[in-house]
Amino acid sequence: MAQGTDEDAGRTLLSPGEAFAAIGHETRVQILEALATAHRSERPLSFSALRERVGSVDSSRFNYHLDQLVGHFLERSEDGYGLSSAGQRMAEAIQSGAVTEAPRLERVQLEECCHYCGAPIEVSYRHERLELYCTECSGTYGTSNTQEAGEGDIPAEYGFLGLLNLPPAGLQDREPSGVLRSALSWHVTEALLSADGTCPRCSARLDGRLTLCEDHDRSGGTCEYCENRYAAQHSAHCTNCVYSRRVFFGASLLSNTTLQAFLTEHGRNLVAPDFQRYASVMMDYEERILGTGPFEAAFTFTADGDSITFTVDDDLSVVDVAREDAASGDVRPPRRG
Repeated sequence: MAQGTDEDAGRTLLSPGEAFAAIGHETRVQILEALATAHRSERPLSFSALRERVGSVDSSRFNYHLDQLVGHFLERSEDGYGLSSAGQRMAEAIQSGAVTEAPRLERVQLEECCHYCGAPIEVSYRHERLELYCTECSGTYGTSNTQEAGEGDIPAEYGFLGLLNLPPAGLQDREPSGVLRSALSWHVTEALLSADGTCPRCSARLDGRLTLCEDHDRSGGTCEYCENRYAAQHSAHCTNCVYSRRVFFGASLLSNTTLQAFLTEHGRNLVAPDFQRYASVMMDYEERILGTGPFEAAFTFTADGDSITFTVDDDLSVVDVAREDAASGDVRPPRRG
């Protein structure tokens, strides 16, 4: 194999094809899993200890497979074998189920309610995404998007509320409501990184852009033209990997510390968000398009009667923030973002 060496890291550099070829044997995958599941106090593992965990493999063959991993996925020392950073990432992918599993959760109704109309919501899981549906209103993305997301097996009157990414391991030992909580936590983490222009998958730079429905009419809940509840959508794609996302523009403001402070002040936990309390603010807000050439819009988030408005310009930057508190009746003057 054509290999290079990262002298500072002390490991062999492989091309993507060589890297996947290096783990292209069941025994090598088992070696990675054995090291990943060993307690930190037990690592590194000696040759004999590692071989015992993997199972009955001839000593010479086992040594051969180890040699194929050492230098890129494994580190070897006098004390034994441990995972390199590349080995850790590969083991994480295997253990998350992202490359080995395809579990499904059939559509089930939860206790949580739609943040738009208060009707029960239903969720299902497939393709590493939790799908959310309102059983009565058009949701965030309309009813035709429901059919596309649900592969045609969703009642026609259901409205699509969106998708939440979640690796397969997120379903382990969790009831459906727990899966929703886990998926929402994962979503908020992704949203914070993405809003800051960082890819949640590989950490490279995200390129973002605005998509605007200039004929927007949501009198029926969602627009008949774009089928979205909100006219302004924010799209981002990674400049390095295949990651991309499209969200209603208000969600892209989550990295703003003033909005974070507002949410925290009103009991919206961004580390372990409660779906009902988080969605009632971040997924149900007021949008006012003030201009299209150049673009200017105001987004108002309300929690417990208090509201905060962010004005965004054509550069997609916050230029003004205004706060109104219901209890005191105070209106705090706008300030530059």
